[in-house]
Amino acid sequence: MASQLPEAPIRAVIFDLMDTLVYDPIHYEVSAFFGLTKAEFFAAVDHTLYMDFERGRVDRAGLYAGFFRDGRRIDAVAFETHLRASFRWVDGVEVRR
Repeated sequence: MASQLPEAPIRAVIFDLMDTLVYDPIHYEVSAFFGLTKAEFFAAVDHTLYMDFERGRVDRAGLYAGFFRDGRRIDAVAFETHLRASFRWVDGVEVRR
């Protein structure tokens, strides 16, 4: 007889959206916005700070204040405008309305 797992409530459903359904601009558009190559961009940003932002430990102002390790300032409004404009459906995703 096959053993059955005890029933447990589903606590979370996780979707992978980036580059699965939605084009992820981090690889090209974001680095280009700052005039950097992808490698230069990833070497220059504070990855720990971004993860803290994603987890709600740092607010938007804190993220932008420490975005680059060298302390350079960014135009948050222009960056967010550029970022929002860069999102699109991945080629082949069909959206019905």
